[in-house]
Formats: sequence, C-alpha cells, structure tokens
Amino acid sequence: MVEGGVGFVPVEKRLVSFGRYKGKPLGSLPSGYLRWLASPVSPPQQGHYTIWAQLAKRVLRNRSAFQGLEEQDLEKLTHTEFSSTAPWNKFLHNLDTLKTCVHPATFASLLQWCASSQHLIPGQKAHHHILLHGLEHHPLLRNLIVQMYGDCGALDDGCKHLVALHPQDTLAWNLMMKAYTQHGYINEVLGLYELMLVKEIEPNRVTILNALDVCGKHNLLCKGRLTHHSAINVDHQGDGVVANALITMYGKCGSLDDARDVFEQMPKSDVVTWNALIAAFGQNGLWQLSLSLHMQMKQEGCFPDEITYVSILDACASLSTLLEGRYAHVLVLAMHLESSVVVGTALVNMYGKCGMPDDARQSFEKIPQKNTVCWTAMISAYAQNKCGKDALELFTLMEQEGAHPNRVTFVSVLDACATSANLSLGEKIHERIKNSRFTMDTKVGTTLMNMYGRCGRVDCAKAIFDKLPVRDLASWNAMIAAYAQHGQVKQALQLFDEMKQKRVRPDMITYVSILSMCSRAGLIHEACELFTSMERDYGIASVEHHHNCIVDLLAKAGKLDEAEHLIQDLPEARLSDVPVMTLFGACKNRNDLKGTERMAQLLFRVGRGGKDPSILMAAIRAAHSIHKVARVASESSEVLMKNIQGKCLIRLGGRVHQFRPHEKSHPLLGDICRELTRLTSEMQRAGHFSCIPQKDLEVFDQEEHTGMLAATFGLMSTPPGMPLYITKDTNLCAVCHLVIEFMSKVTSRKIVVKDGSRLHRFQNGSCSCAKWDFA
Repeated sequence: MVEGGVGFVPVEKRLVSFGRYKGKPLGSLPSGYLRWLASPVSPPQQGHYTIWAQLAKRVLRNRSAFQGLEEQDLEKLTHTEFSSTAPWNKFLHNLDTLKTCVHPATFASLLQWCASSQHLIPGQKAHHHILLHGLEHHPLLRNLIVQMYGDCGALDDGCKHLVALHPQDTLAWNLMMKAYTQHGYINEVLGLYELMLVKEIEPNRVTILNALDVCGKHNLLCKGRLTHHSAINVDHQGDGVVANALITMYGKCGSLDDARDVFEQMPKSDVVTWNALIAAFGQNGLWQLSLSLHMQMKQEGCFPDEITYVSILDACASLSTLLEGRYAHVLVLAMHLESSVVVGTALVNMYGKCGMPDDARQSFEKIPQKNTVCWTAMISAYAQNKCGKDALELFTLMEQEGAHPNRVTFVSVLDACATSANLSLGEKIHERIKNSRFTMDTKVGTTLMNMYGRCGRVDCAKAIFDKLPVRDLASWNAMIAAYAQHGQVKQALQLFDEMKQKRVRPDMITYVSILSMCSRAGLIHEACELFTSMERDYGIASVEHHHNCIVDLLAKAGKLDEAEHLIQDLPEARLSDVPVMTLFGACKNRNDLKGTERMAQLLFRVGRGGKDPSILMAAIRAAHSIHKVARVASESSEVLMKNIQGKCLIRLGGRVHQFRPHEKSHPLLGDICRELTRLTSEMQRAGHFSCIPQKDLEVFDQEEHTGMLAATFGLMSTPPGMPLYITKDTNLCAVCHLVIEFMSKVTSRKIVVKDGSRLHRFQNGSCSCAKWDFA
C-alpha cells in the first residue's frame, strides 16, 4: 500500500484480459455484484487504474451511456494517461441526455483523467453525476473527487466536498492537505490538520509528516510544536521517520534545544537520525557543534556515511560559508570520498553556492562516474555565478558524453540562458521540453517565464503563465518581474492585484519587483502606499532593497528631506552605502551643499568601502571640506563614466558579438562608426541632442559608447523590421539611450537593451523607462 495515494482494489489483470470473472462473462454480471466488486474494503493500492477502466469498458460496452463512441474511443478511455478529451466529452454528453446508470469504476477513470489533465469543468460534471447516482460516499470516488479539485486548483470546492462528507479515513484529508501545500496555502494546510484533530480523526504518519514539512519550510515553530504534541498523543513520536522529521523541523525553525530533546528521547539513534541533527546544527551556523556531533557519533559506534558529509556540506552551502566548506572538504579527503558521485556532487554544490565556480569545476572533474545529477549541479553552479557561457558549453559537453538531461538540468540551462541573454538557445530548450516526456510543471514554467522576461520576450512569458495548470508564488513573482523589467506598469499592478484576489500572499521578492518598477516609473504615491502596506497587511519586514527603491524614488523626485528622514529612521547596522550614496548624488545635483555634507558624513560612518573604494574616498573628501564638493562630484562622475562604458553583447545568427570601449578587434568597427556618425549627424540636425550639454557633445567619442555601437551593428546586420536584443553589463548612459531611441524611430525597429539595473524596450522613438532613469 502506498500511503497518501489514490488507487483501486486489486483485480487480477489476466481475468480482465479474458473478459471473464469466476467463469462468468463480465458483461453479464449483476450490477449489484459489480458494485460490491468495485467497493474497496481496505485502503486501495496504486497502479490499478488501467485494470478498472478495462473492467468498466467490458461491463458497459453495450450500455446506452457509450452510444456513439467508436471502438477506438473506448480504447482511449482505458489508456493509462487518460490524454484524449473527445471520448470523455461524448461520454458526459450521453450521461446528460440519457441519465444512464454508470459503474463507479468508470467515474473513477473519468476523475483520474480530469485530475491528470487539469480539466475542471468535466470534473465538476462528473461530480454532479456522482451525486445523482448517490455514489458520493464511495471511498474511492470521494478521494478521487478531492484529488481532482486539488489538481485543477479548485481548492475551495475540494475542501467543501471533504468537510461535507466528514470522512473518517485519513486518505482524503491527506490529499486535500497535499493540494493546499502544492498551491502554497500554508495556513489552510495547518487549518485542515487542526480540524482533523477537532473531529477526532486520528492523523497517520503521512499526515504528521506533511504538517511537519510545512512547519519547517515556513519557520512555524509554534505550529510545529502543536504537531509534535499531537504526534505524541497518537503514539507516533517513537516512529523513527517521524522523529527524524521532528528534528529536521526544529532545525529549520532554529529551535535546536527541541531538536536535541527529540534526539535524546529516541531509544536508539541510527545514522539517519545523527545526520538530521548534524544538519540542524549546521543550518543554524553552529559549525563547531556539527563537527562535535560528527565526532560523537563515531565514538558511540555509529559510523558516518556519505550522507553525513553531504549534510555538513549542504549546511555550508546554505550558509555560503566558504572557510567551513573547505574544512569539510578536508574531512571528505580524509575519508577518501571525493570521488563518490554523491559527496562529489555536494562539493560542487557547496562551492557553487559559495561563489567559487572554478573550485566547483575541480571537484566535478575528480568524479569518475558522473551522473545527470552531477552534471546538473555543475551547470547550476555556473548559472548561479553568472557564468552563462561556461554553463552552456558544459551542457553541450554533457550531451556529447551521453548523459541525459532531466527537468532540473533544463531549469539550470534556462537560468544560464537568462543570465547570458541567449534567447535562441532558450527557445530551443523550450521546444525540447515540449517534445520530451517532461510535463510543463510550475517549476519549469516559471524558469521559462524568467528566461523570456530577461531576454525581452514578455509576450512569451505571459503565454506560458496563462497556460500553467498550477500557479505558485514563484510563478506570480516571475510574471510580475517580467512586466516590471519591461516598464509595463499597468500590467504589473493589475497582475499584483489579481494575485492578491486569488489569495496568493506576496512575499519580499514580490515587493522588490513592484517597488523597483514604481521607482523607475516615478510612481511616488503608489510606491509609498505599497511600502506601508507591505508590513501592515502581510507582516513582511522591509529589507535593504525596499528602502533603496523608496530613497531612489524620493531623491529623483526632489523630495530630499523625506528621503533623508527615511534613511535616518534606519539603524546604522541595517544601513548600506547605496541609499546614502543615492541621496548624496541627488543633493549634489540640486546644489544642496548642507545635505551633501550630511550624507557624506553618514556615508563615512556606515561605508564599508563597497566594490569601488573611490566611492568612499569621494565621501571622505566631501566630509573633509564642503568647498571641495565640486571636485568630489567630478571624480564621482569619472567613476560613473567608467561604469557606463561597460561591454555590450548582441547575438546574431548563433554568434555573440562583443563591444568594449576603445577595443578595435571587431572587423566591421570602421563601417559601424561611419554609420553611427551618419545617424548622430541626422540627430543633431533634427535637434535631438538638445537635452545633452554642449560640453559633453564636444568630447563625444563613439568608441566609448558600446550600447550605440552594438545597436548600430545590429541594424546593419539584420533585415528591416527584425527586433534587436542587446545585453550590457552596466547601466545604459543618457547619450546611448537618446541615440537608441532615435534609431528605433527612424528604422521602425523594436530594440531591447538589458542593462545592469533594468530592461529598456525602445519602440517608435520612446523607451519603456520613460527616461525616469535619467531624471
């Protein structure tokens, strides 16, 4: 028996294949006997859908409910995948018109098809006819109805059905909890668990494990303790699997004393239990205690296995603690486990999470028998560290070596495509997924949406979003982020409202996308309201990026006092250089010398040097003498100029063309510069450079502005009307922005530029950013 699953009463397939049961033709058995045959007297087992569908076909072949269905339609109804729509629609139509009596096994097959293909309306019709036939209390059909509503996303209908019938077996409750978990309704999962206890329905192991998993993942310590208490009441704490889950839950919730208590109350601790406790301490940063437990388990005669070291390495990976990770690597070397595919993959993952892709590659190369998981971990390490080109080259090598990519591999490759803006390969991977055995689940769909969004194809991202059978929080966030990156403010805010109406709770990432978009669009009122509601309505504590967005927005709008108050309200321990430097620049631009001095002094106190020490040096000079602000501003502008000159990439015909400032390696650079000169001369005659200071035009150097070089090359190298997609590793400068705007107008092209902070979509002489970035 598979707990938590849904299935049918065992029936020997050979009897069905002969069309007889106990010597009688199946089609002539009395209906009462068939009802008895289809009524499970014990929890059903999985794997018998096809058998029951074949039984139902032979029993009902000549009945009026199947009138109008051809033989091939009947065969489709018995197919395990239940993938054909037409036969079931004919069947439902016949039921509506003839009010025919139907065998429970046929309804079971129909519900399973509706669940697997997310067809809600046929499922609702099937439920209606089950009620008409008085079969709603049939244990198998009751559970399949719950599963169908859950898989189709109609959770309220499923819960109403469950509560109305008051089933005493735990299977239906487990199915409903699973559906809520898959859709991210955490409160509802635990609410159902508590309702079971109120109704005195004893939870089984699966129920308790589901509840503990939810509590651990979402840091719900109080609920976890209540679940622990109920496990004791039903005598499940002594179950080793439940005890291990309790230790894991307490570890994820940071309650290590409780985890240790569960461990010590176990009559005998095996290696799995030790591993759970080691992982719990490691995840909470107690590295030394994890090592002590590692030594203690050996002293008590429990020899560590590969999973022990995987637990230690995974703890290092989750905390991104490189020093401790290297020490764990030494332990692995001492045990001669580096060549183990399991431990070696954990090393690759650890180094990838710690930002060391080269070290990850070294560990990867030392694994003699690489499996798909190992290859995927290395591709993911490259993708996580923005090494998109290396990730894609490794994917090619993986297939050449004969390894078969799985769903996780495709997700990692799509992440790499997003990082490197490789739209053509991303589209090929999408096509492979559609033609493969993999279904378009939420994880794959969300990754595809992210790839299309970051590559400038928000229309493709929306098409995938609309087709997702189940939308979790990550998929909503990906679609909102795609709209936000493209400056499609109205669509993003509408989707955000729809998300809340669907009872999907936004998280910190949702608000980062929305506030960033409002900041770039200059929506002061909307941003401030969202910032306030974030904690008021959803209890989401603001983080650095949220404050940066609001400060940037207020500073660009000239509301310097409000921005300064927001900065000063933050404890200095939580304050980074970014918002202070933003306001420093805004005060300088508006000649607010006192504000500039205050921000320089604050930056001097909180500044940690950042990635560019010249920023802190500028603040030091400003704090030393207010009369040197002009000099500081000039030096800061030079730093900014170095940033905006970063390299540009454009992919044409499967080849990447790269442009760097003053780099003359491109064979067509002379032609590009001549064409660019023609375009900029035309712009000057038309007065499009009027907003650029004359002194900047006098020193204008084409070869410094890689964005306009890449765009000009794209226009020269592609047929009229073809969109251009460009990637820049730093922010687009005002001059490039103006020139590319003009290019999109005179050539009637769509030009998409993904720069260091956002995505610019140029069309008909305007940009999605509405020039707010240059306010």
